[in-house]
Amino acid sequence: TNIYGCVNDTNEIIIVDDTKQVEFTNEVVCRYDTIELILNVVNSQNVKWETSGDGTFLYNENTKYIPLGNDVEKEFTIKVTTDNKENVCPEASFENKLKVYPLPNVRFTSDDIICAPEEVIFTNKTAITSGSIEKFRWDYGDGNTEIIKGKYEVVSNYYGVTGQTDNYTIKLTATSDKGCMNSYSKEITALLRPIAKFRPQPSITTIVNPNIYFKNLSEYLNGNNLYEWNFGTFDIVNTENSNYRYTDTGTFNVRLIATNVYEINSRRYECYDTIIRHVIIKEELLVFIPNIFSPDEKGVDENNYFKPIVSNYQDYNVKVFNRWGGLMWESDDSEEYWDGTKNGNICQEGVYLYVVKAKNYRGEEYEFTGTVSLIR
Repeated sequence: TNIYGCVNDTNEIIIVDDTKQVEFTNEVVCRYDTIELILNVVNSQNVKWETSGDGTFLYNENTKYIPLGNDVEKEFTIKVTTDNKENVCPEASFENKLKVYPLPNVRFTSDDIICAPEEVIFTNKTAITSGSIEKFRWDYGDGNTEIIKGKYEVVSNYYGVTGQTDNYTIKLTATSDKGCMNSYSKEITALLRPIAKFRPQPSITTIVNPNIYFKNLSEYLNGNNLYEWNFGTFDIVNTENSNYRYTDTGTFNVRLIATNVYEINSRRYECYDTIIRHVIIKEELLVFIPNIFSPDEKGVDENNYFKPIVSNYQDYNVKVFNRWGGLMWESDDSEEYWDGTKNGNICQEGVYLYVVKAKNYRGEEYEFTGTVSLIR
């Protein structure tokens, strides 16, 4: 309205535009990961993604980025910008620097084929190009697991076997200080190891009867077996059971090696066990009994007393009787002798009966009877 009272009007359109906001988050990026970009945007229907890297975007329900080329070697930037037509307020943008962290190069070494039961040694060869290994998880394939923080070069696990052969898959998982995980698996085969056993029959004998039978009692055999006997001499045989005749006295260490033989992938494997037992070959019982003595302190000393000479024995007893059956002297000591007296009284001249009993090293008992003449 002007000063003259004239009235006029006009219309103008004013556009009110809200302030744009945009950002995204992502998890730690490890080698071969696809990066999920979790977007948070306000007052914008559309966004535009950019990168300084060599990778590519995947536009699905959630935008993802696949690192490629130099992305795995150096840092790169991902940028998101709101993208709207007829904007009044400026577009918003957000960017973040990302780095692809290396995976641990997981490796370990061990025997591929073992003879169980056996303790298997695993040597950890894991490495990483940057950063460090935070922890390891061992899965030994038999239900046993172990978590180790830091790097231990050597670990071990004891394996048995339930049949002729068992297979175990061992898995090692390493986690880096950035949370990047990688694994390596390896299979080992456990073969049944025998237990060598045998019984010598007898284990103690004398040179008069030096034949010994060796009974093989080995267990956990697979049906394809080898045996080696060493009798403590220069003689070796390969039969399951064995007889051996010794030609000398002494203690002999007898060794049996029992072997299970396997053919795996056209290769021969042998699992064996060894046992050593000793056998004793002793001298035979020897007995000499004099038949006359004269306890008069004249002549040679041996003729002044009655003393049986016994060797190679384990038990001994001697008794002397008069003609009426009266006991005149008795001893269990082969070093003792009869001097022709009883209770300090001199026995009369005459013929006396003796009984000598002795047991050899095989436990066989012998009895010797006879007469001895006492002369004064």
